[in-house]
Amino acid sequence: MLYDIKSYSEESGKPLKCTIKALHKGELVRKVTLEYGGIYKVVPDNPNKLKHRDKVGMLVGFKVDRLNNPLKARIKFDETGRIGYVELEDLHHFKND
Repeated sequence: MLYDIKSYSEESGKPLKCTIKALHKGELVRKVTLEYGGIYKVVPDNPNKLKHRDKVGMLVGFKVDRLNNPLKARIKFDETGRIGYVELEDLHHFKND
């Protein structure tokens, strides 16, 4: 699986939105736009990744590199109220069924 992280908007030098595209053999498998304040569920594609799996929380910011490119998402988890860092590609939109 290949991930393409592009097209983020920013305000006052901080990213507020970015788009993650999951590609498998050149085909688009999934596309998620992460937005500040959005609700997401942690669902890693890798079955061995267990940290934060199936937790739901609100995106409260991004961990960025020196050029302000988003590296990880800062998520405030609903069940604990704690903040954790999650790989961008592990987040899926949360649908409250």
